[in-house]
Amino acid sequence: MRTSILLMLAVLLCAPLDADARRRRPKKKPKPRPAAAAQSAPSDVYDSAFSYGLDVFMVQGKAMGGIRLGGYKGSIGLDLAADLIWLTEDDPNEVVDSFVGALLGLYLYGRVVRTRSAELRVGTGVDVYPLFGINADEVLYSWPVFAEARYWLTTQWGIGAQVRFNLLHSDALEPGVARDGQESIPLMLILTLGGRS
Repeated sequence: MRTSILLMLAVLLCAPLDADARRRRPKKKPKPRPAAAAQSAPSDVYDSAFSYGLDVFMVQGKAMGGIRLGGYKGSIGLDLAADLIWLTEDDPNEVVDSFVGALLGLYLYGRVVRTRSAELRVGTGVDVYPLFGINADEVLYSWPVFAEARYWLTTQWGIGAQVRFNLLHSDALEPGVARDGQESIPLMLILTLGGRS
């Protein structure tokens, strides 16, 4: 009997101590849940896309324009272009009536600056000029380098401006020389309305 009473007293005395110890024990902080992948803000809406556009060349004495098709993945892209060429000034030699031929191009470029609304491209390629409006057998070539800035008005449609310079070209091409012999800076400015998907 005496032993039972002693055990009961021991339990009653230890119970408050155990409760105090539980109160002092630090609570475990809940582990943070992993953030959803959608919350990470991408630097570019389309990391890879099929692209298309209309080009207009700002060239004195000629009307040049056509289509551009291509695509890019990450920072590397490839474009194909097909443009038609007309004279807007009379030919002093009266060799060409109006239509000259075409410009076919293949271009490899890098997207060196990419944001959600703009990008800067630099690249090179090859231009082929089949001048079947003058002579079915006449074909000229050039090796261009270019820089192009694009601004995306929406996620899919944008405008661009490209400056192109020919490192090498066929002698008869004479970039920067007008039909009357007047010389200017041998650069081509190309305006683009383009899309991507």
